[in-house]
Amino acid sequence: MTLRALLGLSASALILIACDPAQEGVLPEASPPEAVEQQPEENGEAETGLQDELAMAEPVALGTDLPAPAFAVDVPGGDLVRYLQCVTGGVGAVVVSAHRGGPLPGWPENALETFANTLAHGPMMLEMDIRQTADGVLMIMHDDTLDRTTTGEGVIREIDWADIQALNLIDDEGEVTDFRAPSLDEVLDWARGRAILQLDVKRDVDVADVVEAVRRNNAEGFAKIITYNTEDAVTVSEQGEGIVFSLQITEPDQLDALIEAGGDRERLIAWTGIGRERREALWSMLTEEGLLVSAGTMWRLDDDIRESGDPAPFLDFTEGLVDILATDLHIEAYDVLQTRQDAVAAFRGCADPL
Repeated sequence: MTLRALLGLSASALILIACDPAQEGVLPEASPPEAVEQQPEENGEAETGLQDELAMAEPVALGTDLPAPAFAVDVPGGDLVRYLQCVTGGVGAVVVSAHRGGPLPGWPENALETFANTLAHGPMMLEMDIRQTADGVLMIMHDDTLDRTTTGEGVIREIDWADIQALNLIDDEGEVTDFRAPSLDEVLDWARGRAILQLDVKRDVDVADVVEAVRRNNAEGFAKIITYNTEDAVTVSEQGEGIVFSLQITEPDQLDALIEAGGDRERLIAWTGIGRERREALWSMLTEEGLLVSAGTMWRLDDDIRESGDPAPFLDFTEGLVDILATDLHIEAYDVLQTRQDAVAAFRGCADPL
């Protein structure tokens, strides 16, 4: 019996959390329609040196009326992989990952208030995007410019953090909200004892800087880093002791290459891309390797479900082999998966020290 199965036996119920991944590297045919960047080339040399000092954002005063999570996730012992193996083991619970934190009308993407709203519905993973300002502050935003999601404009890399903080976030309906973009430090501090995060490091950000921020905030046990190439995955392995990471794995030789390069497979979650069809052979292979399997449905199965109004395909897509489901339809996915599992009971059942 595999470790994954043994751990599953200790869980009192199934689990669901909302994520990536998604987060993480997408298959070539699955890039988002509004994407403002391409995936980084895997043959490029990754910079692995940490800056001597990273800029830290001044904390922003948050409202005291943020909704409480349906279940506050506090990873026992900081062992994130083992915790996820527990909650997804046994009869095969699914972890839902809220893409860009779970935006809805009135709740803009990549906003801390939106993260809180998502968790109030149920325990989910929160996927978010990392950018860096002109003065070195790591912040949460998908695009490399401010134009689409804020009341400002311009390239983030050319604007200081204080100026960005003067802007309001805009939701997907184009409505201006009262919310402001958070810094990575701010989100890591807020998420402790509440949530599991997936940090999508954009191509103009040095992954080593994100590793340093996670370590500085003692967030190794709940903040997973999404990587897009072997070099960055190795950087996390070497510089981020205890930090879990994901990398796209669609062929056995990609896993072999990661291990040969020095990647720590014990902290790896396998991202298998975005689509609408099950990938039985791939998912079975990764499961047999003892790896957690993550897959996404944005812009593919999500679009089919929007058109039909029926979320049942999420059940078929994830059945038996998918551990983490990355989706834009986090509420629909969570609710339909609840028909075969109890997320809160599952998280709670694995919350004791493992």
